[in-house]
Amino acid sequence: KIRFPRLTPCGLRRWRTAAPKTGPPRFMASAEKKARTSLFDIDAVKSPNDRNGYRLVQLPNGIEVLLVSTPDATKTLSSAALAVEAGSFQDPVGVCEGLAHYLEHMCFLGSRKYPGESEMEDFLSANGGSSNAFTESEYTCYYFDIHNSQLKKALDMLSQFFIEPLFVASSADRELDAIESEFRRTQQNDFVRRDQLICHLASKGHPFASFGWGNNESLRARPKANGVDINEQLRRFHDANYFGTRMRLAVFSVHTLDELEAFVAPFVDVRREAKVELPPTVWSSFGWPVQQGQLPLFLRVVPVCRRHELSI
Repeated sequence: KIRFPRLTPCGLRRWRTAAPKTGPPRFMASAEKKARTSLFDIDAVKSPNDRNGYRLVQLPNGIEVLLVSTPDATKTLSSAALAVEAGSFQDPVGVCEGLAHYLEHMCFLGSRKYPGESEMEDFLSANGGSSNAFTESEYTCYYFDIHNSQLKKALDMLSQFFIEPLFVASSADRELDAIESEFRRTQQNDFVRRDQLICHLASKGHPFASFGWGNNESLRARPKANGVDINEQLRRFHDANYFGTRMRLAVFSVHTLDELEAFVAPFVDVRREAKVELPPTVWSSFGWPVQQGQLPLFLRVVPVCRRHELSI
């Protein structure tokens, strides 16, 4: 799935990495000295009515991990979500737009350690769980839930998305059909149509104007016509954008905090920095997606479904 953001001065939801200014200071320890670094004590500032236990740590490769342990024994499912600071704004404009969304799909289709194309999905389904993901403008989020007893293996499977995914060419070609099918299904969705219209109205050169969904035209026909290897672009995008210091992981379960911290150990093998260096992009430098001279702007949109709606 792909979701569109609310507009801010740079046309996106902000990715927040800094600790609250009113909170305790953050610090970093070298990987040689500690397996992880504690950030601050959430339990000391949580509501007195909150019975959950919390631990916020940073792994040696920069991944920040929020562990949540619940005392509620009736909870049979555990869950986890990992967000990586890379989304459709990082798509190569005019080359293969929709690449971030395409990569989101491909990460589920096998890794070196778990090579089965549907191995993770089959494992989750067999243990009462499920998974999904969505691509935003500035980040992509992967998440799942599963029976408490199988959380450790499920986390190991998730970690392999970011350590050594396979990106098998035959799977990649079939997944392009899935992207196209998803795109076709959303063409009749009034909310998606409205959001895409706003993207088309964005200033030329602004990342908000790119086509983040992706379809056969942007990911298959156009790259092929221009001699672009989409599989090479896929690996390059992963190597350049999927690394530890851009990731945040959250895990919720009935397991103790010490157990949960042991369960996330495989994520230490995610590389700390980019494998392929790209020039840094400061999104705020693009300004508003719509220039002040274009405002106020009033749009009338003819809906597919019978509805009357006013959005401001």
